[in-house]
Amino acid sequence: MFGFKFHENFDKPYHARNLFEFWNRWHLSLSTWLRDYFYRPLGGNKTSKPKTLRNLMLVMTFGGLWHGADWKFLIWGGIHGVLLIITRLKWWRFGKPDYSRWWNVVIGWSLMFIGVVFPRVFFRADSITGALTVYHQMLRFIPGVQRVSNLAWLSMGAGLVLYFAPRPVFALAQQTFVRLPVPARAVALVALGLLIKQLGSVETPPYIYGQF
Repeated sequence: MFGFKFHENFDKPYHARNLFEFWNRWHLSLSTWLRDYFYRPLGGNKTSKPKTLRNLMLVMTFGGLWHGADWKFLIWGGIHGVLLIITRLKWWRFGKPDYSRWWNVVIGWSLMFIGVVFPRVFFRADSITGALTVYHQMLRFIPGVQRVSNLAWLSMGAGLVLYFAPRPVFALAQQTFVRLPVPARAVALVALGLLIKQLGSVETPPYIYGQF
């Protein structure tokens, strides 16, 4: 809107088919820094197999601690380190999946999504005890979404549709918006701002990155 050009920081990470792809798409400014200044100086994956696995664990654990000096962030990073190690061991043993086969894409995407979302409970919970309580409720299928407003559900649904739109559609929408007359763009931006304000008045959790 203001003419500044930024590098893309999130490259549709939930389109990834495995955890390595996910971390190559998620929070690129952090993940590339960890790769260039931590993982590669340790030897990366150009060293022995045991050291490669060690490097993965160290980098992901440090990435967890980057978010805050708290055990729950350490656990979150450690879980991702273990999952990446398991993925690497599987590839060494059986080779990388053939993603030209649709079932490998479905299986890979499902495992990636579960591997990302479930550890995030530790990341988002107020404490380790709170995280364990959430896991207990999940395993017992205790619902916990009764406080989510209809507007929030509608916004999340719209967000999902937009997120999974093919890149050409997304690019066309951007180009179309830029070509609109200035008054039309102004109205669209004001409407978007009002929607964000309304969502903020309904769902008001503290901004998670404010503490980092």
